[in-house]
Amino acid sequence: KNLSEAILETLARLAREIKTAKTVVVSTHLLPDGDGLGAEYALAHFLAKQRKKFWVINPDPCPKRYSFLNPEQKFFKQANDIS
Repeated sequence: KNLSEAILETLARLAREIKTAKTVVVSTHLLPDGDGLGAEYALAHFLAKQRKKFWVINPDPCPKRYSFLNPEQKFFKQANDIS
């Protein structure tokens, strides 16, 4: 397999997993940056449109400079905020 075939296979598998999942947990790395938070935000919107139950849980808080991605504190949660 070449790289593009492997990527397409991975994306197809991810689509199947999301389709059959009851709940999806999305996270990013420690000290989240704009790339990680932006990807989470995009995936959260996609999951919401698919009417999936989901959690976006991060190990660290969203830095203030990226608060525009989560103006209503709707999506991003810290791991210690989840009960």
